[in-house]
Amino acid sequence: MEIKFGIDEDVLLFLRSQHTGAKNAITSAYLKFNFGINCETFRQIIEKLRTHGHPVCKNANGYFYAQNASEINDTLQQLLRETHGINEAAQGLILSHQVFYDGGEVLPHDD
Repeated sequence: MEIKFGIDEDVLLFLRSQHTGAKNAITSAYLKFNFGINCETFRQIIEKLRTHGHPVCKNANGYFYAQNASEINDTLQQLLRETHGINEAAQGLILSHQVFYDGGEVLPHDD
């Protein structure tokens, strides 16, 4: 789904004006409902805002506009952990190719 014109700016202004700081986080469910968007559009908006340098952060309570560098660092560390997990999953899928191309069996992996 294409991002609606201006909705990303609306989300940014909403977060910045009403949800600055980790203590003011708001759930993605509320944001999606409030702006009438689906999960994919929401993900695209957050990605676009961050890509353009807006400090949109996330914690266990939801999304917020960063109030300080520490909040940005916490979200950055969370994103890096997620990236590591995605890379590990991709490596596992690469390993699974041996089942289809070599006729072999994927052996259990010790972590």
